[in-house]
Amino acid sequence: KKLDFNIEIYFFYKKIMMYVLIILFLNRVHYQRSKWKKKSLSENRIKSLEEIGFIWVRTRKKPNWDEHYQALIEYKKINGHTSVKRFYPPNQPLATWVQTQRGLKKKGKLSKKRKDLLDKIDFVWEVDRFV
Repeated sequence: KKLDFNIEIYFFYKKIMMYVLIILFLNRVHYQRSKWKKKSLSENRIKSLEEIGFIWVRTRKKPNWDEHYQALIEYKKINGHTSVKRFYPPNQPLATWVQTQRGLKKKGKLSKKRKDLLDKIDFVWEVDRFV
């Protein structure tokens, strides 16, 4: 049993470290973009980043409902549930979308077709508000 506990701690730690690395990476990307916009990035740095395919200007394509639904299915495959936390750095738009679906259902504005699709993947409609 102690071995199981240690394995759980290891995987929990590994997951936390993944989130930390993602946040650090995104902060670094933001820093490079802001320096580029201010024209305070050296030509060498610009060239190096462009060689690895760095994208200077983000293009925001708003995912449609089906794309979010597919992302939720993938989330469930990895995590075993559809209860995405409100703060979920790897995919904050998914977390927001999940909250929106709950709100739409509560107001009676979610279509039957979409509700049925979410029910099909065991969507969690009621969650503890502090989770």
